[in-house]
Amino acid sequence: MKSTLWILVIVVVTLLGTGAWLLWENDQLKQNKVHLQSEIKQLLDQQSGLEAHLDTKEQEKSALNSALQQEKTYQEELLAQHQLQLDEFKQSVEDEKEETSTLHSKLVEELQNEITNREIKLQELNGRISLSMENKILFPSGTANLGDRGAEVLNKISDALSETEDHIIRVEGHTDNIPLSGKGLYKNNWELSAARALSVVKELLKTKKLNEQDLEAVAMGEFHPVAENSNKEGRAQNRRIEIYLSPKVEKESLKESIQDELIID
Repeated sequence: MKSTLWILVIVVVTLLGTGAWLLWENDQLKQNKVHLQSEIKQLLDQQSGLEAHLDTKEQEKSALNSALQQEKTYQEELLAQHQLQLDEFKQSVEDEKEETSTLHSKLVEELQNEITNREIKLQELNGRISLSMENKILFPSGTANLGDRGAEVLNKISDALSETEDHIIRVEGHTDNIPLSGKGLYKNNWELSAARALSVVKELLKTKKLNEQDLEAVAMGEFHPVAENSNKEGRAQNRRIEIYLSPKVEKESLKESIQDELIID
């Protein structure tokens, strides 16, 4: 009887212990479940944040690709435009060379006798034509009044220059270094060189074949000699009129505009 009672006690105690353990285990499982649910929620929140960040990056990537494509298209169009300008510039240079060569030939034809007699020096260099004439064939000594011979020569030059509209015609007056007396019409070599350059310009315009906007009269005085002023021959060379033909600025500026605008980042 007593053994049976002890057995019952042991069974009851065992059952109570087992039940308590099961309750504790169940409580632990519930806590673990809550903890796991919290972790799952955190992971889901992180996943959502990462997905949102990924979407943002995809949008940024798409916007960047679009901007790069637009920039590429712009640069390609810019390159095509500059290539067209460059081709036009190259063609204009070729046309200018041909025109300058034609003008040079025309001047040689018109001034053959004067060139042969060394009264006029004609040169072509780097797209520019220059004519140098000693004053003895243009002006009497000490004056800016053209003689008949000078007017005849300038009329030949005007005829030749009438075939171009793309050049600036610069007329420079030069003197030797012998001071003027100051008692005449011109007080110094500056005034004399200016008056002579202006006389040449006026004579060139008389034929009405040249545009007065294309001509320049420049006084150089005695300050740009081409020979020694210490002897008679050198002074005679320094008393001269020089005419320069240069392409107009519009053609020269095309190359500058290409260099300034062709900037690719």
